[in-house]
Amino acid sequence: MAKTRSKNHGRSKSATKILKKKAGKKVADTDQFKMLEQVTEIEPLIVSEEDDLVLKDVFQSPLSPKSSLEAIQRQVDVRTDFVQFLKANDQCNSNLQQALVYHLWKARNAVIWQKALVESGRIIEAVKWTTKTRVYVHA
Repeated sequence: MAKTRSKNHGRSKSATKILKKKAGKKVADTDQFKMLEQVTEIEPLIVSEEDDLVLKDVFQSPLSPKSSLEAIQRQVDVRTDFVQFLKANDQCNSNLQQALVYHLWKARNAVIWQKALVESGRIIEAVKWTTKTRVYVHA
């Protein structure tokens, strides 16, 4: 009897595609293996004099007890100064917020009770002046 059925009879088209992909993958694996062999043949790294100077900066000699104590004290001083800066910054922000709220409230009351027109520039200048005087008085 003659063959009347095709090779793919009973199989879905996606299954046929998967088989073709698997067959092609073997070729890709051998290409990757060849590339891996080429990569493993890496030449040694040559360091120039400029790179050597940079590496010397990274790998400093150990500090003496006196110089390491001075370095630690400098770090403590920097940390203390930074903490003081953060506290002053928080205080300044607090003063600024208080001045802004106060002058906005004052402008609102002037508009409601005195029917006055308050310009935003005057409010900003008043906030600046109040903040500066609080900083200088409390410093």
